[in-house]
Amino acid sequence: MRICTISNGNCFAELGIESMPPDRAYYSATIAPAREVFDAIERLGGAQLAITYGERFRTGELAEHRLMEIPAVARGGPLLKRVSARLGKNILPILKMLRSFRPEFIISIDGWTYRHLVPLLFCLLSPARLVLALTSEYSELVAGRGMRGLLARSLLLAARLRKIHLVGVRSREVSSQLGATGLNPEKLRVLYPYFGSYKQWSSQEIGNGERDGTTVLFIGRLVEEKRPLFFVELANRLSRSGAHEAIRFRLIGEGPLGSAVRSRIAELRLTDAVSMSGYLNPREVFESLCAADLLVIPSRCESFGKVAVEAMIAGIPVVASRVGGLTDIIVDGDNGFLCEFGDIACFEKRILEILDAPEPAGGMREQIQRHRETWLSRESSFGKLIEELCSGATTNGAR
Repeated sequence: MRICTISNGNCFAELGIESMPPDRAYYSATIAPAREVFDAIERLGGAQLAITYGERFRTGELAEHRLMEIPAVARGGPLLKRVSARLGKNILPILKMLRSFRPEFIISIDGWTYRHLVPLLFCLLSPARLVLALTSEYSELVAGRGMRGLLARSLLLAARLRKIHLVGVRSREVSSQLGATGLNPEKLRVLYPYFGSYKQWSSQEIGNGERDGTTVLFIGRLVEEKRPLFFVELANRLSRSGAHEAIRFRLIGEGPLGSAVRSRIAELRLTDAVSMSGYLNPREVFESLCAADLLVIPSRCESFGKVAVEAMIAGIPVVASRVGGLTDIIVDGDNGFLCEFGDIACFEKRILEILDAPEPAGGMREQIQRHRETWLSRESSFGKLIEELCSGATTNGAR
C-alpha cells in the first residue's frame, strides 16, 4: 500500500499530532498529519510519500518513507514568470515524484486552492484515487470571487468524479453545507484532529499553571478573520466598565495586523492591561492556557478551532463566535459560551458571567473535564482513514 500526502505546513500543523519521540524528530512537528499517516501506514506495512509546500523541511528518507519539500513561489512579479516558476519548481517535480512513487491514494490537504489541481491531474491520468481534505470553511467558497471562487466550485464538481474517493472537511457544518450542494453524503467525512498526544502535557500542566490575577487570552494569527482588534475593543470595554477586578488581557500570535493592534492598544491607553506575546511554540501555548482563566475566540470564520480544544484540555472555558467548527467543540452554556459573530455585548456579558461565578471556570469544570476526556480519547481520524484505505486496497488486490 502506497499513500502520498500533499499539503502546506500550516495545514499539516492544524490537522495532526504535535509531538514526536526523539528518534523521529527528523520529521518536524509542523508536518504532524503526515506523521500520523506515516505511523498508520508503518503499522500496516505500507509506504508513504509526504510532499509539503514551503522551505522549512528537509528532503529525505526513513525506511520506505520519503519526505519531499516544494519551494514556495513568490506571488509578485510578471504573470508569465510566476507561471513558469510554478510549473518548473512545483508542478513538474510533484508529477515526476508521483510517477516514480506510484501511490494508490493521494491525500491532498489544503483550503480551496490550486494545490489540489496537481494531485487531481495525476489521479485523472493514473490508477490513483484522490482524498480531498478541505481545510477552509464553506463560507469562503460561497464568498469566493474570481479565480479562487471558480476553483472552489470546480473542486465541488470534480468531487462527483469516481477518481475522488472521499472529501474530508473540518466540521459537521461544512459537511452539511456540501451535502446540500448535491455531493454524495457517502463521499463526505469529518476529519477531526487527534489530541491524544496532549495526555502527557495535560497530566503535567493542568491545574499547575502559575496564576497571577485574572487572565483572558486571545490565541491566533493576527489577521482580519481572527478579529484581534475586536479582542482589543472588548478588553477596553471590560477594563473601563469596572464590573470586575483588574483583568489582564493577552494576545498570543503574529500576523499582518500586528502593528495595527499595537497602535490601537496604545491609542486606548491599555498598555498596562493588554500584552502581546508574539509567536509561541505549542508547548508554550498550552502552558499559557493552563495559567489563564478563559479563552476568547471572536473569529469571523473557523474551519475547526483547534485552540478551543486545547483550552478544554487545559481546563478553561471558551467564549467564541458561533461559526464553523467551533460549534462542534463548544456546547453553549456547558463547556463555554457561543455568541453571534461581532456581538461585543454578548462577549462581554458571557466573560463576566464566567469570571464572576463563585466556582472555578464559571461552574463549568465538570463539563469541561468530560469534553476534555472525549477529545483526549478520540481516535485519530486520519489514522482510521488510512486503515480504511489500506483495508480497501487489500480487498481490491492492490500491489
